Amino acid sequence: MLVHGRAAARVHDVAAQVGGTPLVADLASTDDRARLIAEAQGAFGRVDVLVNNAGIGWAGRFTDMTVEKLREVVTVDLLAHLELSHAFLPAMIERGDGHLSFVTSIAGRTGVAGESVYAAAPT
Repeated sequence: MLVHGRAAARVHDVAAQVGGTPLVADLASTDDRARLIAEAQGAFGRVDVLVNNAGIGWAGRFTDMTVEKLREVVTVDLLAHLELSHAFLPAMIERGDGHLSFVTSIAGRTGVAGESVYAAAPT
């Protein structure tokens, strides 16, 4: 089992607790996402279950949000999940086995003042 996250100490702690292999990568980084995909596929030869659970938030007026922060939230909360699923799904379909899971926030269903981008990108 691979345990992924961006906080190295937490990733290593959780991996040790569950007997998994730690894989530290920041989903906001294009290079880290590519490395995560390659290392995940190389670790065991295949990915059987992908749990898309990463998310970052930002609260405040939309007009106060920088474009850089907007891109980071959408990248981590939406694009990264789609990229990982796109990378691993074809092999799952080919072998007729595998699972994708998307953990989302209630903010995507119930509007929260000051969290428009977070709510729009289903974390």
